[in-house]
Amino acid sequence: MPRPVCAWPVFVFLLIVMFGCILSGCSIGDDVEPEQLDTKEMPDIVFSNFAREEVENGKVVFTAKAEKAEHYQDRGILVVSKMQFEMRGRDSGKPIATGDADKAIYHEDSGDIEFQDYVQIRVLDEDASFEGKQLRYKAASETIEGAMEDPVIAKVGKDLFFYGSGFFADLQAEAFSFRNGVQGTLFQE
Repeated sequence: MPRPVCAWPVFVFLLIVMFGCILSGCSIGDDVEPEQLDTKEMPDIVFSNFAREEVENGKVVFTAKAEKAEHYQDRGILVVSKMQFEMRGRDSGKPIATGDADKAIYHEDSGDIEFQDYVQIRVLDEDASFEGKQLRYKAASETIEGAMEDPVIAKVGKDLFFYGSGFFADLQAEAFSFRNGVQGTLFQE
């Protein structure tokens, strides 16, 4: 069984999930195969220069911007392209995490979120980042998975660097691991 590498960085993935929930009104459901978009299918609604800001107790706690967001009502998905987001502390209002994704698909029926093409998440106070080609959040199990063949890079400061495939994060356990090979470096002074 893989040993958890670091607990705090998984919090960042939860921030991404919150973004999906804000946009789509998430609900819990079963596993779904990765969404294949029919290029001939027309979305019901298209937003250009999409922006979202979440405010709690008078403070901005979340912002997101995207070049485009498309809603496909019959399929129950929202496709967001070229997205950037920032999560801020509820008390301080200072940025605590940021991220970028080329494409995100939100499944309204299950609450699942697929990040495709490229995704990077940064935890600012931990100087940590995670990046890869594909990641998928599964709402029913509160887990995040990378494809077995797609590598994910995990960095914490200048001291920790992991590169591996089969990324798996359990948000409830606050741990992550690699299921299909991992290599890395840990520098200690």
